[in-house]
Amino acid sequence: MTQAELTLALYTKQNVLIAGTNITIDELTNTISSIGEVTQAELTLALDAKQNVLIAGTNINIDELTNTVSSIGEVTQAELTLALDAKCKTKCINSRY
Repeated sequence: MTQAELTLALYTKQNVLIAGTNITIDELTNTISSIGEVTQAELTLALDAKQNVLIAGTNINIDELTNTVSSIGEVTQAELTLALDAKCKTKCINSRY
């Protein structure tokens, strides 16, 4: 990450958590909660769209006998850091628009 990218990320970060639509933040109790409700139609639509069966992807193993999901291989700290930096960079840049 370059100095410019780091500076951009710092300038675009949210310093204080701001409640969005249908969200409240109680600073006294340090609680975040939703306002309103989900209709039966919204719930049904969301449930209909969900993935009914977990499908293994790259480097993921699903053992149906033991009901276990595990990774195959390993991720190094460097790989994890690189992936997180790339995700942050994308989010920081996209959040400006």
